[in-house]
Amino acid sequence: MAQLWGGRFTKQTDKLVYEAAKIIYQHAAELAREAVDETGLGYYEDKICKNTDTPAAFWAYLRDKKSVGIISENKETGIIEVAHPVGVIACVTPATNPNVTPLGNFMDAVKGKNAIIVSPAPRAAKSTTHTVELIREAMVKCGAPADLIQVLSEVTLANSQALMEACDLVIATGGSGMVKAAYSSGTPAYGVGPGNPPVVLDRGYDLKEAAKMTVTAVGSDNGILCDGDNLLLYPQEEEEKFFQALKDEGVVLFEDKADVEKFGAVLFHDGHPVPELVADTLARLKDRERQILYLFYLKGYSQKDISTLLGIPLGTVKSRICTAKSHFRRLYPCPPRRENTKGAVGSMLSKTFPERCPDVTIERLSAPPFSVRFEEITGWLFVPRVGEKSSFGFYDDPTGCLTGIHIMEGVRPAQIHGIPCVQTEVEQWEKGGLSRRTLFLRLTETHCFYVAEMAERNGCLYFGSFMDDEWLARYEVGENNSGRPVEQRAKGIITAEEGNRFTVAQEETADIFGRYRVTIGGRCFDTVALAESENGIWTIQYLNREGRTVLFRRYNRDDWKQEQYGQPWSQKLPDSEIHIVNGQRYVHWYDCLPETVL
Repeated sequence: MAQLWGGRFTKQTDKLVYEAAKIIYQHAAELAREAVDETGLGYYEDKICKNTDTPAAFWAYLRDKKSVGIISENKETGIIEVAHPVGVIACVTPATNPNVTPLGNFMDAVKGKNAIIVSPAPRAAKSTTHTVELIREAMVKCGAPADLIQVLSEVTLANSQALMEACDLVIATGGSGMVKAAYSSGTPAYGVGPGNPPVVLDRGYDLKEAAKMTVTAVGSDNGILCDGDNLLLYPQEEEEKFFQALKDEGVVLFEDKADVEKFGAVLFHDGHPVPELVADTLARLKDRERQILYLFYLKGYSQKDISTLLGIPLGTVKSRICTAKSHFRRLYPCPPRRENTKGAVGSMLSKTFPERCPDVTIERLSAPPFSVRFEEITGWLFVPRVGEKSSFGFYDDPTGCLTGIHIMEGVRPAQIHGIPCVQTEVEQWEKGGLSRRTLFLRLTETHCFYVAEMAERNGCLYFGSFMDDEWLARYEVGENNSGRPVEQRAKGIITAEEGNRFTVAQEETADIFGRYRVTIGGRCFDTVALAESENGIWTIQYLNREGRTVLFRRYNRDDWKQEQYGQPWSQKLPDSEIHIVNGQRYVHWYDCLPETVL
């Protein structure tokens, strides 16, 4: 192969790698400004440094390296290392690094004689596309095909998924969800997700220099890089001196545990950085909604300035901000804390419920169902015992969003109309806010049943028991107060058929009808399915051997309370799963998951 560039380059691929790096280097400031303006992430000056230093570093690393053919040969072992192209590589790139990541992916790929197709983050589509266009321009000047690098023109989740499935290799850089999607695409994949990179400070190292480097690394580009320093390990005997060196560099140290926890609550939710959750939510909004929120909240423009900038009436600006805020709240995975709840909602939300329902799969087993002692009160995932605590979340279908959390605790023995029972305090967080009630429940060796209820209704304290007609109509436990038997076994009343079809031999009954493996968020449970049909409601509870609910699913008959909801449930929830019970359609409404399975 002829030597190029006065002998500096000996391979065609090196020329392509060099020209790609050079053109991004030359447009570093322009691309940095575009990235910050479009995404609202990072720091302009730091992105310039990233767009200049990184291409140079990539080139220094790749130049003159063997990348195709025989890479090495060990004559003693007889092992020969051979590299070959894989074909077309799908590259999923993040909003935090819209210029350098596509560049680095391309330089590595073309060095190995591969082509790439880039799927940008929706929030950084313009900046990433411009980066790709510049590299394509550089390839044409080299006499190489521009299509060695391409970019999706329409950035959607479906298009990105289709790309990953169609290519020969996937390189995914971004959030954990995207990396998981890459690994699940059926195509070999390398994933680079959220990280917590550690740095080790050796004994004898210059502490002042280490402190300076630490501040630079942590603060670079506002700390949005997944490979930025997040964890520092240092010699314990140097702690005092090193902390002083950090303070000299302007670092503020918080060592009190309470202060650290406050920062954690502000910066993270359910293990995810709040900025990442905000960015993901913004990316799901319509373009004009995302634009108006960015200009008003992130750039700090006044409504009047936005009106002038966009050429729209001031009233339209106000309306768009209001609508965009409403849509953001609906999509944002963190339920809001409500100030009028005296901290109760905060305590409920501190539980370990994810904001979206984990993946749930249900597999029928050939093994016979086992019998269980089912001591939970009907409709609640709670066993009425003093000291018992239970919490469970409700997930809507088909959105899978968390819509409610219930917390229950058996606080003391009680007696209602001569019947011993357990006073049970209930906190319920739902869309309307927080509510409380007190239930009086009873568990015997043979039955579990309601005894009484106390709650506030329309500013009045309500108390009802099994002695009241209203109570009997609501809970239908009868005057003998027998409740539900705790011993549950398959009685053959309910039969599960193919295609989500069921036959019930008698109305308003409960029966165990099969054995199932339930997988929730990767955790597997051996269960039996207890179904109940009553008053237009079809429920299935998947119970483990201890008789505790793993998964509760509710279905409404298509005409259930149609006069209240105004339409059949198959129209209200057209994408939800349908069960056919004795020829009647039942539509999946929600799932209920106890904290213990999450």
